[in-house]
Amino acid sequence: AQQIEPLSDGQQRTILLVEDESDVRILATRMLERLGCRVIAAEDAEMALELAPVSGKIDVLLTDVVLPGLSSASLYERLLKDVPDLPVIYMSGYGDNSAVAQQVTAQGAYFVSKPFTPAALATALESVLK
Repeated sequence: AQQIEPLSDGQQRTILLVEDESDVRILATRMLERLGCRVIAAEDAEMALELAPVSGKIDVLLTDVVLPGLSSASLYERLLKDVPDLPVIYMSGYGDNSAVAQQVTAQGAYFVSKPFTPAALATALESVLK
């Protein structure tokens, strides 16, 4: 198994993870925990909006681009009202990620393609936490 190092600044970060596929959510949670993060996992935007206010400070939103119900963009807009400088990392596993990635990065967000490696996830987190 690949050795996963905690994030370089050594601080424990709280990640709000929003992913509707349970296998991906579980895997991403494990990766994030091995990176030294505290994870609040939600299966959709509505659940994320319920968990966020009672979860303490959230350092990063890590969300699937396509969610059932409320969109990831709407979720992010609503979270920004409470956490104005909240960094976001979007993830997607759809075939043509380039169009999605361009749209997301044009908005100043970070994008990771699924399936991602622990190293790719760590790089994304390090990038948005600077």
